[in-house]
Amino acid sequence: MCSSDLTAEPSAVDALLAVLQNSDGYFNPVTRVAAITGLARRPDLTSVAPLLAAVRDIDAEVSIAAIAVIAERLPDIAEAQLSPLLRDHSGYYLPLVRLAAANALERSGSLHAGVVVELLQKETDPALRRVFERAQYVAARDDAPASHAAVHGP
Repeated sequence: MCSSDLTAEPSAVDALLAVLQNSDGYFNPVTRVAAITGLARRPDLTSVAPLLAAVRDIDAEVSIAAIAVIAERLPDIAEAQLSPLLRDHSGYYLPLVRLAAANALERSGSLHAGVVVELLQKETDPALRRVFERAQYVAARDDAPASHAAVHGP
């Protein structure tokens, strides 16, 4: 088989997962991000558990790549899986990882108004506050026509 996309091969999944999980510590973050990219290119994203684990990886680059894939490919679970990063104020997650989660959720439309209000009340990081304020603005703007129509008619 002569295919330019080797990630389409079923046997590639095991190899990509081994690189992502990095159980022996051999692979650097760039290689592990490439493994996430390869897994994300597969039409059947069957490797959800390792991607979820990668969100909380010790390497920020790996976490950020996993966050992007989850937000884009798994929107039904993105908020549940990524919002705990936004609510963490202990310093466990690097601000860069928290910002990646906020931006990914905002882009996917998964930052809901109630969550944004809660996050804005507690957030001190200026970059995260800007993402939450932007999401709040978009939510208010999107609700405005519906509210206007309800009061004034179509």
